[in-house]
Amino acid sequence: KDLNLDLDRTAGSGGSGGPPGARFPADLAFGFAAASDTVLLQGVPFTDFQLEGLCRDQTVEVISWEARRSTGRLTGRLLADYRQDPGGHLDFEVEGKEIPAEALLEPWVPDLGRRLECALGLDLAGRCGLRDKATRLRTLDVAGQVTGSEGVLHAADWLHEVSAYLGARQDLKDVDFAALDHDFRYVQGRYLVEKLVLSGGQTDWRGQGWIVPGGILKVGLDVKLPPGFTPELGNFSFLA
Repeated sequence: KDLNLDLDRTAGSGGSGGPPGARFPADLAFGFAAASDTVLLQGVPFTDFQLEGLCRDQTVEVISWEARRSTGRLTGRLLADYRQDPGGHLDFEVEGKEIPAEALLEPWVPDLGRRLECALGLDLAGRCGLRDKATRLRTLDVAGQVTGSEGVLHAADWLHEVSAYLGARQDLKDVDFAALDHDFRYVQGRYLVEKLVLSGGQTDWRGQGWIVPGGILKVGLDVKLPPGFTPELGNFSFLA
């Protein structure tokens, strides 16, 4: 509680300026631990938060941290290295278990979070530079996997253009599944959908492609329809 280090000072605000690593004492070493009932991330509460770590050799390492999000739990570690890069370089890992989809997705993709009903598992690792916001966005590289238990994706308005082909089976626009499996990577400003599988329900879905946040979406989807179901294709029904 008695340690105060100003590592964020920039040129023009007094002091010597420059990147944090240039002013990070090489012989500074200490351990730390913290706990809080609630921590806010982008305004979203995480409860029962705790962490422990070490600072040494111009690096700050959070050896472990954990927190609850709704009824699920998140754990992870991170390492901020100011020795190799005076601007700072971050490596991190995150694991999540049994987190309700809405609780996990709300901070980043709230529209999807409201539609998806299931418990999710998360396993990811990533890295980025810390020099400034532009560097963080340019260098951010994250790869991971999301898995889900039995659930439903409420996609009726997303799929409204296929309503005419579904006839009496409008219920198929609520996609039920027994398992969800999604491999992804975020790199060079693109979210890569390396694998997306919703399986074991009335329909099976498989997808692959990429998304530029706030820009272009290019994802291909294959859908396996229920046995015995014939889409309403008018004069082309014989093809189905």
